[in-house]
Amino acid sequence: MKSIAYAGGYIFSTQSLRISKQAIALAQLVIALGLLAAPTFASDSTQPLPAPAQQITLTDLNGKTHSLADGRDETVVLVFVGLECPVANAYAPEVRELQKTFAKSDLRWLGIHSDTGVTAATATKHAADYRIDFPVLLDSEQKLAAAVGAKVLGQVVVLHKNAVIYRGRINDRFATNGKRRDTPTTHELRDVLTALTTGKETKFTDTAAYGCPIPFKK
Repeated sequence: MKSIAYAGGYIFSTQSLRISKQAIALAQLVIALGLLAAPTFASDSTQPLPAPAQQITLTDLNGKTHSLADGRDETVVLVFVGLECPVANAYAPEVRELQKTFAKSDLRWLGIHSDTGVTAATATKHAADYRIDFPVLLDSEQKLAAAVGAKVLGQVVVLHKNAVIYRGRINDRFATNGKRRDTPTTHELRDVLTALTTGKETKFTDTAAYGCPIPFKK
C-alpha cells in the first residue's frame, strides 16, 4: 500500500521516493518560504529584552552555562543552526567569513540549537562537520528562540546591550522562491555589524529570513 506525505502543496510517495531527514527538512523549507515572505521592517528604537529573558541560562557542548546577562555590555550574534536544515548549513561558510572580518571587534558569537531533538552528541558532530568554532548552546526548551523572536533555522539575531538590534537573514543568497543565488546582492548581517562596530547610528531592523521553521512545541 502506498504511503503519501503532503507538505506545502507537494506530494511525496514512498513507493518512488524514500523520505529521509533531508527530504523532511526540504519540505519544512518549502513551508517556510510560503509563510515568511515579508518586507524589511525598520524602527526608530531597539527592542529591549524583558528581564526574564536576560536570565535565560543555556548549556554549551562542553557543559558550560551561558546567560544573555553575561553580555549586557557586548554585541552578541545569535546564529540559529540546525542539523538537517539545508539553508542553515549552507550559511556556515559565510558565518565563518564574517567571524574573520570582525575578528578584531568585540563580538560574541553563539550558535543556538532550538530543535528539541538535538543532543549534545549530535550537535558536537554537526559543529565539527560544519566547522563551527564558537560556543553552541542547546535551547531544548526553546525559551531563547521565543524570547528573541526567532522563527527559522538559518536566521540570526543581533543583541546590543541586551536589546535586539537586528533579526533576520544573513544575506539574500536564498531568494523568496527558495532559489539559491550564486552571489548575494544584499548583506544585512555584515552591514549591521559594520555599523555597530564603527559607532554608526543603528535602528532595529527585522527582515524576512528563509530557512526551516523552528519546530516549536505546542
